[in-house]
Formats: sequence, C-alpha cells, structure tokens
Amino acid sequence: MRDFMERRLKRLMLARVVMATTLLLIAVSVEAVSETLLPVNPLYFLIALTYALTVAYAIALNFLPRPDVQAHVQVVGDLLLITALVYLTGGTASEAGFMLLYPISVLSGSVLLVPTLLTPPPPYALLDQPRDTTRGFFDVEFATTGWTSLANVTGWAAISLPLGATAGGLPIGVQLMASDETILLQLAAQLEVAAPWSGRRPAGWVGAV
Repeated sequence: MRDFMERRLKRLMLARVVMATTLLLIAVSVEAVSETLLPVNPLYFLIALTYALTVAYAIALNFLPRPDVQAHVQVVGDLLLITALVYLTGGTASEAGFMLLYPISVLSGSVLLVPTLLTPPPPYALLDQPRDTTRGFFDVEFATTGWTSLANVTGWAAISLPLGATAGGLPIGVQLMASDETILLQLAAQLEVAAPWSGRRPAGWVGAV
C-alpha cells in the first residue's frame, strides 16, 4: 500500500512541475509581447512557490512514514495554489480558464461515490425485454443504469458494492469510481470488512441456482 501511494504522489508531483513549467513559459511569452508590464510579475512568485513546495513534498516523501497524510496535504496545497492563480489572473470572471484546475486537482486524489442504478433493484428480466428501436433500448437502459455509463464514457475504473438494502432485503448498489482500479479494490476490501454483505439474504431467498 505504501509503495502504491508513493507512486501516486510522485506522479502528482510530476504533473505539478509540468503545470508550473507550462505556466512559466506562458508568463515569459506574454511579457515578451506585452506593452504594459508590471515591475515584477506576481505569477513568478507563485511559480517559485509551486516548485519549492514540490521539492519539500519530495523530501518529506523520503523521511515521513505517512503517505496518506501527505496526499491530503498535497491536494489541499494544490487547491490553495489554484486559488492564488485564479485571483492573479482576474478572478472567477476571467477567461483564462484556470477554474477548470479545481476539479482536476480534486479528482486526481479522489474516489467518486455515486449510485449504481437510478432506481431501486428492477424486476427480474426487465432489462432483457425486447425493444423495437435503438431509442427504445437506450430509454430503458439509461432510465435504470444511467450512472454506470459515466464510467464507460470517462474510462475510469468502477466497482459496485451492495452497501444498502431495500425494505424487502434486495441489495442497493453503491458505485465507486477512480482513475486507478487498485484504489478501488483496496477500498472495496476495507468496506467489506467494515460492512460485510456475504450473509445478507432477501425475503424469499431460495438459495443459489
């Protein structure tokens, strides 16, 4: 687990350096053609701070035994850096597009939690019914399994766990999504220990077929 977290943190640090370097090149290019220059571009201080934090994170990764804590620190630090970047480039009304960095930063260290289905467990064989048209197929499919298509579109790994149940004992799936399936398998194993489901049986259960 520690080795896996360290690899993820190293990739995050590499991505941060690439972003900071790209921003540095943009700042230099803009100053080269701009007629109105500030005595000192404040973006340079932000870029220097980004490099300094990345070096500090790399050193801490070698000496501190809690990569999970470092992951939280790095994500929060990135959100603060993005906030400063948005402020320096004109705020939320700016057309620079740096607001998009917020979801990218959060998702880089997150697991999405969504329902597996849009409805309670459907009746047996509902989704196997013949449909006359392609539109009819997708109308029924998306009305029931809309959240699962999100994983198909994004290409993220996904796993469904029966963490809930209806009043009649039928399982209600919870879908977890992440950019790396190893995260999902490790999280699913922990959830199964915390909320085991292997012994649950709905009313009318007749055994395995």
